[in-house]
Amino acid sequence: MKLVIVESPSKAKTLKNYLDNDYEVIATVGHFRDLPEKGIGIDETNNHFSVKEWALESDKIDPVIKQIKKSDTIFLATDPDREGELIAWHVYELCKEQNLLSNRNFQRIEFNQVNKETFMDALTKPRQINECLVNAALARRFLDRFFGY
Repeated sequence: MKLVIVESPSKAKTLKNYLDNDYEVIATVGHFRDLPEKGIGIDETNNHFSVKEWALESDKIDPVIKQIKKSDTIFLATDPDREGELIAWHVYELCKEQNLLSNRNFQRIEFNQVNKETFMDALTKPRQINECLVNAALARRFLDRFFGY
């Protein structure tokens, strides 16, 4: 089975109408992983910033992980902005942490219009996750934590 992961449930419903039964479409319902609610949650050793431990909203991501386990090809089709890139990266990293990468093909796709032609074209043009956008999103999140919202 092939799985398309988007952010919005309404977008998931629309895209499902464009695809045959070999595909499933599911939404993350936005961000599902973040810095912990208490404390900074950021390790600042050796001029390298990383997250000590991510807080996870299981109710959002568990249905997505369940579908990933049933799929062999996963299209990370979150929004084509830095936050969407971060969500796609979080999905991939969580799958890596849970040893779900074997025998699965993860592909990042992007489209700016929700219509059949644009979406179907995006499926034929996968790319890598853009680490620069991920780092920009993480830097913004770290700054929000350091200096307040």
